[in-house]
Amino acid sequence: MADRVCEWITITAQHDIHETSTPNGQAWVEILRALWARHDCEGYERTYWGRVLEERDKLWIWTSWETKQTYDSHKNTDQYRSLHNLLALLSNTLPSTSLLQFDHKWSYNKHLRSSWPSITMAYFTHPIPEDQRTRIRNIRGMWPSRRLLGDLAVYGGPARGFLLPSADNVVPTSGAPAEVYIFLDYWESPIREEEVRGPEELIDMQPGPPPLGDLKRLSTLFEEELREAGCVEKVVRHARFNALLEIRSPHEQAKGKSTEYDWETGRRERRERVRKIYGDEEDEEDEEFLQGLTISS
Repeated sequence: MADRVCEWITITAQHDIHETSTPNGQAWVEILRALWARHDCEGYERTYWGRVLEERDKLWIWTSWETKQTYDSHKNTDQYRSLHNLLALLSNTLPSTSLLQFDHKWSYNKHLRSSWPSITMAYFTHPIPEDQRTRIRNIRGMWPSRRLLGDLAVYGGPARGFLLPSADNVVPTSGAPAEVYIFLDYWESPIREEEVRGPEELIDMQPGPPPLGDLKRLSTLFEEELREAGCVEKVVRHARFNALLEIRSPHEQAKGKSTEYDWETGRRERRERVRKIYGDEEDEEDEEFLQGLTISS
């Protein structure tokens, strides 16, 4: 297990916080300044923030810390308390903070800004024994099969880990105490995520030389492995993350990047890429497949 932790702050805020001409926008800029002021704290690495696409009033602020010890030291400072007072004044609901401890040592934020990430939250009945934790960590997740170089759906492997114990860790529908495991996938685009979650992404369950063995849809395999490991509920969310930098252009930095995706253009560009990589013989099959994707904006 890696020492690095992600401080995961959740607030709800009106969309006028992205307009610096409004009182809420000015308050948001002050929060961004307070977040940036932590950049010289011991153990601080990087902060990202973004709107949750499925819950547009919800905003996540993720900050990476080298160790839980350095984060705990920061929690005992006036700087920490001042920041959370500002968050409480802006948020329409009580801000919540979770700590996510990743399984691996490499930084989870390497692809956060450039990708269209999905965050899968898998809930398990609390408490769970260590052997079950090991089984959960070995779940494949939505890691797609490798195709031709240059046609990968994700920017590298997923980041994953457990939320550290907290009274806020509950099953969404029942409110029962839960252990929560996070899968963070870095999608190249929403259209590629739709493909991988669709019926065409098949995994060879008996890998080896041709002919292929028993093929199973990746999304089905993921659901089965979660269920067999004891998952009682799963929630998938998406966010577009902005890297926090020193506030030099408040209007632009408070606004953040667009959360909109042009599905029509995405489908057209994907068809062109499929033709370029796989050749004309794939055109009819891929055209039918891409037209049949279930798209939700």
